[in-house]
Amino acid sequence: MKNKINLLLFVSALAFAFSSCNDEDPADVVACFTFSPEENIQVGDTVFFSNCSQEAQETVWTFGDDESSMETNPSHAYTAPGIYDVTLTAINGGVIVTATQSVNVAADLSYIINYGSYSGDKTTISTFNKYVDEDQVSNGYYAEVNGVAKTSNTQYAYNYNGNIYFMDNNVDGISWVNNKTFLQTSNAITTDIHKPRFCVGSGDYLYVSCWGSDAIFSGDLSISYIAKVDLSSNQVVSKISLPGGPEGLEIVNDKIYAALTFKDSVAIVDLSNESVNYIETPARTTNFEKDNEDNLYVTLTRDWDDYVTQTGIGYINTTTNQLESIYELNGVGTSYDNVMEPNADFSRLYVMSSESDENYNVSGSIYVFDVAAKSFESDKLTEGISGINGVDFYDNKVFCFVSESVTGNGKVITYSEDGTKVSEYETGIAPFMLLKVE
Repeated sequence: MKNKINLLLFVSALAFAFSSCNDEDPADVVACFTFSPEENIQVGDTVFFSNCSQEAQETVWTFGDDESSMETNPSHAYTAPGIYDVTLTAINGGVIVTATQSVNVAADLSYIINYGSYSGDKTTISTFNKYVDEDQVSNGYYAEVNGVAKTSNTQYAYNYNGNIYFMDNNVDGISWVNNKTFLQTSNAITTDIHKPRFCVGSGDYLYVSCWGSDAIFSGDLSISYIAKVDLSSNQVVSKISLPGGPEGLEIVNDKIYAALTFKDSVAIVDLSNESVNYIETPARTTNFEKDNEDNLYVTLTRDWDDYVTQTGIGYINTTTNQLESIYELNGVGTSYDNVMEPNADFSRLYVMSSESDENYNVSGSIYVFDVAAKSFESDKLTEGISGINGVDFYDNKVFCFVSESVTGNGKVITYSEDGTKVSEYETGIAPFMLLKVE
């Protein structure tokens, strides 16, 4: 609270002075202000106020949320959605004039990405609104906003520089929407984008891991690459050859670390010259999480056709580029960006473990890795989840994505950090990740 009591006393005293001495002409004092942005303001966005008052010796602002300011041109961020009446008080001696406008602040929605199915159902988007107690999840958001459904299956979604980028398969390409309005206003990038999997941004560029074609499943590992996309022109400006099926990406010290799904290693691409080196690993790799010191945890997963390979997570020191530690955990499988997720302060990692029977029915658990102790806790967060399809963390809750059917709607189950079930919501087909827009 910015000196709220003192400001109110100050304004009250001036009001008393005005009532006692009103020789000044109120017409000489004008209270006036504008603000930007005027639309699509979400929780946490900074609103900038511009004072256009005339003949004011002092100005006092109240923002409608118990916060105040005496700055001439203040800025303010709201912590909850709502319509706020902002009042500017212009003061000259005993003359007090006010101007009021309403600022509409929307909830900062997060998005559940539903992959769809291989039988023809395309990706749909569900929203999650943490500010309401009921009906927190709403389905069909992309079609609701854009008037048409998505025409591809999204492998990964990424919030960067004001847009949400979708790595789309079937049809291959990179599409995007504005992260405030969720409108798609440009055509997708399809040239030189083949089987995109994951992406990471740096400056004006987006780096996209691509498998090249379905031939990679037949053993042709040479066709995969990383596409460098210039976001100013929305074009692929180079392709960095990277055999082995790059999946998850992370950038540290001007180097791309790429998990290789078909090769027991992590690739390191130096962005200054695009040279490639490797860190050998005891298993295939799929995804990273970067800790508070810019070192990396990487998932060590079983082979596509080998369910007895030892799995777990590894720890990479990005200063020495060494795989320093391996923490074993059975069942870390061939899922991708949704296998491992940290909590808010990176004191815990939530890791998904699963297994499937002879009919490909999947069930699994969520394990807790204590970062300080460098070990998995003995108690699982939860277990026996049929159709487990991913894990995430948001709003101080663990999100578990469930897809028990390849054609029917899935669901998301939320848990507190002590493992207590909080809520359960229906989603679209095959939910697998939560895109947090904050």
